[in-house]
Amino acid sequence: MNIFFGIVFLLIAAALCISVFRNESALRKFFLAALAWKVIAGVGVGIVYVFYYKSGDTIAFFSDGVSLANIAYKDLASYFNFLWSSSFLNNVSAQLSFGDQRAVYMVKIVSLFTLVSFQNYWLVSIYVSLVSFFGAWYLVKQIHKNFPSATAPAMVALLFFPSVVFWTSGLIKETLAMAGLYFICGVFIRFWFRKKISVAEILATVLSAYLLWKLKYYFAGIFFAILGATILYQLFSVIVKTEWRGVRGYLVWLAILFALIAGVSLLHPNFRHDRLLQVMVNNYNAFQEFSRPGTTIIFEDIEPSLRSLLRHSPEALFAGLFRPLFFDAGNFFGWYISCENLVLLMLFALSLKHIPKIFSSNVSILLCAIVVYVILLAIFITLSTPNLGTLARYRVGYLPFFVFLILLVPATAIRLQRILRIPAIDQRG
Repeated sequence: MNIFFGIVFLLIAAALCISVFRNESALRKFFLAALAWKVIAGVGVGIVYVFYYKSGDTIAFFSDGVSLANIAYKDLASYFNFLWSSSFLNNVSAQLSFGDQRAVYMVKIVSLFTLVSFQNYWLVSIYVSLVSFFGAWYLVKQIHKNFPSATAPAMVALLFFPSVVFWTSGLIKETLAMAGLYFICGVFIRFWFRKKISVAEILATVLSAYLLWKLKYYFAGIFFAILGATILYQLFSVIVKTEWRGVRGYLVWLAILFALIAGVSLLHPNFRHDRLLQVMVNNYNAFQEFSRPGTTIIFEDIEPSLRSLLRHSPEALFAGLFRPLFFDAGNFFGWYISCENLVLLMLFALSLKHIPKIFSSNVSILLCAIVVYVILLAIFITLSTPNLGTLARYRVGYLPFFVFLILLVPATAIRLQRILRIPAIDQRG
């Protein structure tokens, strides 16, 4: 039975890739390269953890997923009961290595893939990578159709930038979480430009939001607040029949955002204002305790207070965007990331003088929302996750959007468009 479902699902996955490729027109020539790069990255993540580190969440996710799949073969009722239950069943949870709710949720998803993948780690990794790929591809297509001058920056940032592709591939939580985030962004772009949204897209958006929240609630908390503020801003501008310009528009958007952030603080205990700062400092101290000397970012005298947070925010923002640099590198991966960060730092420096041109466009509020998302999440993750190796992975929550922004400056974007020879807009769909 396992072999039968494995073959059927493999054929379905192949048919889906072929169908999307055949139905593409404008961006077809990039599809196979981006798909191959994603699959290679997913396998690469597995190679790094299985053969280099010889441990990691990805191995434990697969092992627990296989354990759940084996339970399904013996006791299907208990398996499905565990999938849908928010509490642990003793006869099931005792066989898992994870106890954390978010990790167990990931294991539940992985178990579904193991049921249709011959219980093969590499095939599961490829399937999960495909989910992320199609989320990113959907977002790139929506940008191409509605904001064509940004197609090349979006394509590079989402489909080809090495760190982004690597840490959104393979059997890790970020892969599925970012797939959901990408898809939500794509549907939102359709909403912003007042395109028809299908029932299937609405249902997929709800599923994506749930997936993102369950796997990476700290990505989701900031993202949903900013997304909600932007949606309300658009709705208010339609209701009052006013399109706010310049500083007034930003102030209206920020006022809505601050109100929503207060609301998001009620969604999860760790987002409450009386706990958020303490949780960040506790995480910071935990990483400092268990990390090797020289592998962390030091924030002197950090305290769970707003004053301390504001004092360390500039350093945290810089570190979250550009570290590790060469003086931080201690191994091959450190050297590679430092080279990539140096390129980002140079591109950022070159883009500074072009910022006014970017924000003079008719989507300036959207760009403002991206900037605020990158800043808030970069500061939050860096302060609470000061280990440079872990930060290189966790920052994928905002890195693709930061890369997109610095490539969006007119001179760079135009040059990329010419190099990639982006074709005319595909108006279908």
